[in-house]
Amino acid sequence: MTHPLHDITIQDHRGDNVRLGPLWNERPVVLLFVRHFGCIFCKEQLGEAERHRDELEALGAELVVVGNGSVEQAAEFVTEVGTGARVLTDPNRESYCAVDMKRTMRSSMNLKTIAHGVRACRSGFRQTKVAGDPFQQGGIVVMSPGDHERYRYVSEEAGDHPPFEQVLDTLRRYADERSAAE
Repeated sequence: MTHPLHDITIQDHRGDNVRLGPLWNERPVVLLFVRHFGCIFCKEQLGEAERHRDELEALGAELVVVGNGSVEQAAEFVTEVGTGARVLTDPNRESYCAVDMKRTMRSSMNLKTIAHGVRACRSGFRQTKVAGDPFQQGGIVVMSPGDHERYRYVSEEAGDHPPFEQVLDTLRRYADERSAAE
């Protein structure tokens, strides 16, 4: 059965169309869904993923950021954060809906979000202009060849991220499975 993300086409930060399914035909992909491209929490989460880039690559995985602002906002994000990850944008939020990412005002503005904001500020991250849907929440989905979803984390509120070690553990298990099958 085809994964709901497989046939969705969105754009990269240059405006080129990208169909999602082929991204994981050859290797696992970590899809980092961000709230919007100016989000303090998204920059924090991407920063954590970037700290583990060497291990991600050693495990054969690619990091792909999915946001929901305009192509121009995605391009500004790439420049601002200096990421080497592929950055895609889905202004219609079709991919977010396909994996049931939350979108509510309450999940964007609450006491937990304030606490998460203090944590992110103390770590040196800053909110810039809203560049996408401010009520959309993010998460992480790990896909592997064969259209297999290996991991999904849906953020409950702004600033709610899984420990990145969970993503790495998922990729390690996948690598072990592949080694055992060879």
